[in-house]
This record gives sequence, C-alpha cells and structure tokens, in this order.
Amino acid sequence: MSLENFFINYSYLPRDNEFTGEIGKDISKMNFSNFKREELQDYFYDIFSDVMKEMFESIPKHKKIVIPLSGGLDSRSILAFALLFIEKSRIVTYTFGVPGAYDYEIGGEIAKLAGTKHFQIDLNRHQYSEHELDLVCKYSGHSTFLFHHPPIHEINQIISDGIVISGYLGDLVFGSYSNFSQINSNDAYSWYLNKNRVNGLDSSLNISSHKKLLSKINPKTIISPVEQLILYERGPKLAAPHILLKKWEYKKPLIDPRIISFMFSLDLQNRNKQSFFIDSMIRFFPDLFLTRAKTTFGKVLPRYKEKHIFERLKNKGINFLNKKFGTNMVYKPLNYLDFDKKFLEDDFFKDLANEYLNNLEKRNIDNIGKPSQIYKLHKKNKNLSSLLINYISLEFILKNTDGRITK
Repeated sequence: MSLENFFINYSYLPRDNEFTGEIGKDISKMNFSNFKREELQDYFYDIFSDVMKEMFESIPKHKKIVIPLSGGLDSRSILAFALLFIEKSRIVTYTFGVPGAYDYEIGGEIAKLAGTKHFQIDLNRHQYSEHELDLVCKYSGHSTFLFHHPPIHEINQIISDGIVISGYLGDLVFGSYSNFSQINSNDAYSWYLNKNRVNGLDSSLNISSHKKLLSKINPKTIISPVEQLILYERGPKLAAPHILLKKWEYKKPLIDPRIISFMFSLDLQNRNKQSFFIDSMIRFFPDLFLTRAKTTFGKVLPRYKEKHIFERLKNKGINFLNKKFGTNMVYKPLNYLDFDKKFLEDDFFKDLANEYLNNLEKRNIDNIGKPSQIYKLHKKNKNLSSLLINYISLEFILKNTDGRITK
C-alpha cells in the first residue's frame, strides 16, 4: 500500500523524523510497593520540579517563556511550575480557537488566574490563504495534515525569539490511554489503525498492509503496546510536526524519561483517567487546578468526565443538530472552525477544494480513489471535511516536494 494511501487514511506520513528518536532507552521500572499515597505524590513533585527547574535554568534569562494554554491539564501543570521557577514577567501565554469552546474559554481563565500576559486568538477572524498553508506545510516537514493551526503571523508576533514550552504528549504520559494497557502487541496494531482512521472511508478496506508501516512494538519495555504506538508513532509522526512547527524553538518537559519512568511505574488504578496526576496537581497547585477543565466538560475538577453524563449528551445533541439542520449552536468540544460548513459556504475553501482535488486526481496515484468525488460526496453528506483536508493536504505536500514522497 502506498504512503499516499496511508496519508489519506491516517493524516500523516509514517516516516521517521527528528522527533522519533527523542525518547531513548532511559525509561526504567521504579518500585513503589512501600510508598503511601502522599509519599508517592511528594516523590512525583520532586521529579517534576527537578525536570522543570533544570529546563528553565538551561534557557537564557533574556528569553521570554511562551506557554500555549488549552482547557486541559498538561499546559496548566507547566504553567504552575513555571510560576515557581521564573519571574512572571517573563511568561507569555496564548490560547487559540473558537469562542465558546472549552479550550478557548478555559485557557483564558487559567491565564487570568495565573496573572500572565495573555493573548486570545479567535479563529473566526482568521483568513486562510494558500501562502500560509504552504508555510505550514514547510514548517511541519511536509508530513502531516494542514488547516488545524493558529495564524502563523499572529503566533510569530507572540513568540518572536522566545522559547515555547509545550505539553506535548502529556496526556499519554499521565494516563489517558492506560485503560488500553491490557491489549497485546498484535491486537494493538489493529486497535491503533481502526481507532485513528479518518471517518468517512470505506470500512471494508483491508488495513493489514498498513501495519507494516508502523513503528515496531518493543516487548521489553514497561510501556504497553498501545501506549508505545502513541508515544513512538502517532506522537512524533502526526502530532509533533503539526504542533511543534519548525519555525520556533520548543522544550518538551513532559516526555522527560524521569517523568515517564515514574508515571509508567504506577499501578493501573493510579494511572487510569489520569487520577494520580490530577489529584497531585490539586494538592500542590489548588488555585490553578480546583477550577474548570475540558476533561470534565467544563466542570470543576476533580470530578472525572464519566460523572457528567448530561454534558456529554448535550454536546452530542448540539453536534447532531448543527450537522443535520445547519444550526450554529456552540459545540464546546470543538476548538477549531467547522470545516464541514467552511467547505460548503466559504469561497476560498470551495475554490481550494476544486483546484487541489482536481490537481491531485491528475497525478493518477494508485489506491487513493477519486479525489474530486469526495467533494461531491461532501456536498451531499455535509460531513466529510476530514477527508477533504487530507486530500488537499496531500496535494500541498506533493506540490512542495516536486511530486515525490519517500519513506
């Protein structure tokens, strides 16, 4: 199966890059059999503090520290430790998204609680252009999907020559995939490929050939097979090129081997639903963590998301009504533009789809179907924007690499 076909299905090219070798062999099992809960939390705090302190000491003092804030917990934990080790005047935070969404609203609230210089970037005001999409394609190493990014020129003004501290892969490290840790290596590949496949594709497609393109699972590590595929495959090959654009300098403290070793040495009960991490952060940083989070559907921590059945059902209802009847109610989990609607109503998106899908079709690439037909199906079904984005992104990649994709 071609790399182009893999991209259409999974939104990225399964090839190694500068991020794939970052997490080396320093991960080891730690014995916590004699630790009480508070002792574990104290140990975790010390490890986290050491990692953060060393990182900040390595950054020149004239550099500002830029922390992208979401409505989640990873970036919030980074901000909490930043406030311990550096002057608040050096810290700049920003949030981008759609007003009303969890990330956009809660990110701003956390910045206000912390008292940082904060920027809110409203994507409703963002005007996409081919030039910017070309830049994003370049900065992401011509390897992943486009469109889901903040405006380059606005972010550049905020970051300038500062250092960005990213919460990259923190959700995985702190346990968001721990409930899949019992899946064996063989089943993990099937789980990964089915779980991460773009909606709207023919479900009968044989995915066995795609398994050969994935990272090899190591049976001798403390990290479970599913979590390995996120940590060593999806993270560095899809997420990293997309959120760690090459234009700026980043630090990624949450994948430090000391933090990973600690978190993956905990028992499943502690890692499940990030419970140990959440309880620890509430204990040490109550001002920032005893408040709203997107993980609890906009409700105050520490209650976990399964407690909020009503909010989940309400969000599903809003999403259904927006898709079915074209209503414009705020769908809080979505922090990006409604691309399904954009490809139907926005002239730039309509023209882009027609041009790039036709150009891609002229390349006669095997096993990617008929790109121009996807747009026709989208006009009928109104829910295939993820596929459209992948096809258009693939054409941007091919255009900017002289039509060649290599492993």
